Amino acid sequence: MALNPTASVPIPNNINIGLTSAKRSTLISCLGVPRLDVTNSCQPITNEPLKSLIVTQSVGPFRVTGLNLAVKSLKDVLARVKQAHPEVYEKLGTAGMACVRYIRGTKTLSNHSWGCAIDLSINGKLDGLGRGRHDNNTLAGLAATARFFQEAGWFGGLGFSSFWAVIHFEVSEEP
Repeated sequence: MALNPTASVPIPNNINIGLTSAKRSTLISCLGVPRLDVTNSCQPITNEPLKSLIVTQSVGPFRVTGLNLAVKSLKDVLARVKQAHPEVYEKLGTAGMACVRYIRGTKTLSNHSWGCAIDLSINGKLDGLGRGRHDNNTLAGLAATARFFQEAGWFGGLGFSSFWAVIHFEVSEEP
């Protein structure tokens, strides 16, 4: 039975089991600093060797620019979404992947800065971003994709303690 991707549903309670958000210290030690001059606005990655690991490719329903291994994994995740929920897959979009900037309201680098995090939209609709939403609901399409991201080792933004970013998925700290 097809689901309505833009319907409001309760946030699944079994997301991020065994996964934690990738630490900036881990990303810096493995990939380096993405650029020296960071602001609150989205900027491109400029520092090598990280820049040489960034690719722009189609992942199915849209194109992304991101870390090569993250883009490959994302493409695999979305292929699984397409097989299980074609009605969600056809409505998926992105609000960005590689974007060097601080997390809103902080001086902490966003994990988007390394091209290993993505924000998704459903039919052009973002859920939770910047609205301080605490209604324990999300879009059905995002809820349906969450398990595929978790199975691939991606941490879902609804696990953040300081804000809700249910559209956000990032590679986890765990291998």
